[in-house]
Amino acid sequence: MISYHQPLAKTEAAVDAQQPGTNRTPSWRKRASTAIAKSRAAGKYLGTGPDWSEIKDVFVRLQQGKCGFCEKRLEDGDLELHENVGAYEQDVEHFRPKKAVDDWQPHADLGFPVNCGNPAGYFALAYDLRNYLISCKTCNSKFKRNGFPIEGTQGKSNATDVANLNSKEQPLLVNPVDSQDVDPAKILTFQCVMPCPVAGDGRNRRRAQVVIQFFRLATRESLIRERFDKMTNIWRAFKDLSSANATEQTAAARDLKAWQADSAPHASMARAFVNLLTEAPQRAFQLYEASRRYCEENTWQPPA
Repeated sequence: MISYHQPLAKTEAAVDAQQPGTNRTPSWRKRASTAIAKSRAAGKYLGTGPDWSEIKDVFVRLQQGKCGFCEKRLEDGDLELHENVGAYEQDVEHFRPKKAVDDWQPHADLGFPVNCGNPAGYFALAYDLRNYLISCKTCNSKFKRNGFPIEGTQGKSNATDVANLNSKEQPLLVNPVDSQDVDPAKILTFQCVMPCPVAGDGRNRRRAQVVIQFFRLATRESLIRERFDKMTNIWRAFKDLSSANATEQTAAARDLKAWQADSAPHASMARAFVNLLTEAPQRAFQLYEASRRYCEENTWQPPA
């Protein structure tokens, strides 16, 4: 998971450019503002506002075509159909659910209590651009759904001040798009293919533990194999850096830079592995071998 933080004004400008409105149809943001006012007057989510799919591409571009939670590459356009077929795989995710919030309990003991966000949801944030991100179908429909675990106390469903809500509720999930949340790189890192907390203790560690369990980041086979394939390429490129062939060295350096870019799938894992190769190559080799065995035998046994 990496950060896609940018000022709210920049996101608003992108949405206005995507859906500026016409003489007959107001802009997306104006329609959203009207819908929010009606929902606040009714005291609940009414579902009368504009469609989120109208501005989906804004967040796809911001996240550079990746799921905000698991960092897998989302399918995009079809060169023959000339349409974004990836729209069927991508969901506009409400970080705080707009309607009812489902209770979520960890499938393995975390060692600390997990509370549930407001059961009525957060209808006043239904059209708040800070509450949106793009996720893959698996992260959204299978795991996130309407869950919102917290470790603080429930905020009000009509609240609009996200900073105050965060202070009160202390969310255990991480929103990589909202600049009011912490940079995910301070929460989550990798031991080769396996995600792990950055911090040894404290709130950031607890958030990492929940994110890993909530989205099954350490057990989804497809993600692990994608990470291992990338890790193998990084390993080979690192060896090429010491090659006597200048052409191979240049190509390896270029590839290593590209694999760590924000636009690259599993960039967080790639950055962690490159850092480990640089600082502790023997440890990197041991973890690489543990990852290879895991992909072959489905048994994770990290070296001591």
